Amino acid sequence: MIKAVVYESNTGFTKRYAELFAAKLELPCYTIKEAAKNTEKGAEIVFFGWIYANKIKCLKKACKRWNVVCTAGVGMNAPGRTYSDILTEANPSSFPIFYLRGGMDANKLHGFGRLMIKMLTEELEKSNKPEDAEIIKLLKTGGDYVAEENLAELIAFTLDKI
Repeated sequence: MIKAVVYESNTGFTKRYAELFAAKLELPCYTIKEAAKNTEKGAEIVFFGWIYANKIKCLKKACKRWNVVCTAGVGMNAPGRTYSDILTEANPSSFPIFYLRGGMDANKLHGFGRLMIKMLTEELEKSNKPEDAEIIKLLKTGGDYVAEENLAELIAFTLDKI
């Protein structure tokens, strides 16, 4: 039985998804630090983490402490089977991984993160591939894709586990 929603967020998109999900299922929602104090070791949880280089941040840490039923990785890429497969391959687990498109807000990035986004944008612009136009625009101008309807598949999966 799922006891809590636990998340690690960088710029707030993951936090918003975790809170929307928790509210919908009437579960407590904690940052990974808060959960360590408020959720017993081995409890069943749903984990939300932001994505960096196709890795879901703090997922390994969550798996060491709790029984992760499923996880949601939140990133900038457009949703689709290809990216979901990449994410699953980069984060091997015995539970399902769901992908949610969050967004981009460069104003919330600092230091190395801001530099990495700048370098990525420049690299994508150099390659000049039409399929990269949308992500380049997102990197340059920002965007917010957090929406409750994006949680439908994840909610359907977890409803019978509460």
